[in-house]
Amino acid sequence: VTENDVLRELLHLPAIEVTSRRRRPAAGDWVPKGVTVPAGSELRAHYKGQLHLAEVLSGALVLNGKRFDSPSAAAMSITRHPVNGWTFWEVRLPGQGRWTRLKSLRSGGTVGSATE
Repeated sequence: VTENDVLRELLHLPAIEVTSRRRRPAAGDWVPKGVTVPAGSELRAHYKGQLHLAEVLSGALVLNGKRFDSPSAAAMSITRHPVNGWTFWEVRLPGQGRWTRLKSLRSGGTVGSATE
């Protein structure tokens, strides 16, 4: 339950439903390994005391102005060694206030598909 959920309930506003799966990605969505990450999603990672921020733009993960097709490739550009990008990154989907592990989208999380 997010802060937004609590406020919506207190103010008697309708809950916002988030589609659990999409049949087709929208224009600009990023689709690594069959998982749809909506355009406008933000990603973050903490590594060696630094916060790294990326975003989903035009069908790719953009980190420091560079486009990446996979979360692991983006993570390796930071760590300089092999790393599982699905566990390295946290994601905040558009319109949501909370961060979750990118990996959660692979297992049928808020948005995405577990097809691989």
